[in-house]
Amino acid sequence: MLPGSHPMGEASNLIGGRGALDSRADVFRMVVEWVVWLACFGLLAFFLENVEGCNINRSGQGSFMERVKSALEAVLPDFAFDIITLKASDYMLAQNRTRVFLRGLRKTCCPDRATIPSAMPPLGPRPLKDFLNMCLPNTDVKTLAPQLQKNLKDMEKKLKTDFKEGKVTEDSIVCFSIDRKADNVAFKTYYLKDV
Repeated sequence: MLPGSHPMGEASNLIGGRGALDSRADVFRMVVEWVVWLACFGLLAFFLENVEGCNINRSGQGSFMERVKSALEAVLPDFAFDIITLKASDYMLAQNRTRVFLRGLRKTCCPDRATIPSAMPPLGPRPLKDFLNMCLPNTDVKTLAPQLQKNLKDMEKKLKTDFKEGKVTEDSIVCFSIDRKADNVAFKTYYLKDV
């Protein structure tokens, strides 16, 4: 089995919005080439994971994932394919993260020789508090790189403002990426609150 994840597609902000034209998209092309190559040597299954936006039809020619699926169907007729969308929060992960999966399974492994079995049914949500161990020590801020220290300080200011405005409470558990600035310029600042 070959799992693959990659910063790719028209929807990926991680590669400057250039999609397949960005050189970092070469990772995805390589993974697709591996799928085809490994299929010649007995690969039974694979899945490719990406952001939700890669399954939106922006060009009128099908979504990015639909186009990849069509290309693979043309060269791997012994495989069944499907595209599914799953939310991490449905599988007891404390994340608001939706991902799209292009799945491929050799038809001889499919129960009906044509269709990939459904994904595991959702297990339900699990609150973030269940994952936290309040007995663990905090990270020493002095061990962080200077930019991360600045980002943390800026986010603390933003949180204090949000607290005064009622956007968060004393009981809120708030998560944010410390490697992103709090200014909403480079990346939109997201809070994951009481997931």
